[in-house]
Amino acid sequence: ARFDAMPRLQRLNLNRCQLSFVSNRTWSALQNLTVLDLSHNRFKRFPDFAFSPLRYLQSLFLSRNPITELNNMAFYGLYSLKKLNLAGCWIVRIDRYSFAQLSNLEILDLGDNNIRTLKHRTFQFLKKLQVLILSRNRLNVIEKGAFSGLTYLYKLDLAYNILSSFQAGLFLGIENLEDLNLSFNKITYETTRTLQFPPFRNLKSLKRLN
Repeated sequence: ARFDAMPRLQRLNLNRCQLSFVSNRTWSALQNLTVLDLSHNRFKRFPDFAFSPLRYLQSLFLSRNPITELNNMAFYGLYSLKKLNLAGCWIVRIDRYSFAQLSNLEILDLGDNNIRTLKHRTFQFLKKLQVLILSRNRLNVIEKGAFSGLTYLYKLDLAYNILSSFQAGLFLGIENLEDLNLSFNKITYETTRTLQFPPFRNLKSLKRLN
């Protein structure tokens, strides 16, 4: 699809269109776009610079696509992006470079994927992130410092995973967290009672714990 006749377009909904490929040429005339919905399509990955002309894009919806691999260079140029929805894809692994291009991101939804492990400083480039949704994955390991650098994070959803234990210092660096959801995991009372360093001790701003 080409949109040369619509240079003032701000919102574009292309969900459920059976799309499987886009490139930066697709959006070359849409530099004023602020919202793009590509959910419920057939994308497996995105090429380098796939969205680079969209410098004013604020919300990108990619949910319910069979995305198996996150190419961080696909997000190059999305300097204004604040919300990214990748829920319900087939993502198995993310690392510290997956979102390195998205320094202004505030909301990241990775719910309902197949992510198993969060490595040290996975989200280190997302300095402005406020909401992180990781519910309904297959998380069983979260390394110490996985959330380091998320100074502005106030909501973290880890519900419906298979977490059974905590690394010491798991929540270090997110002292402004207000809402933490750990429901429907394999965490027991004994898990938290016997820890030398209680996992929630540094969360002084916490208002809701589930």
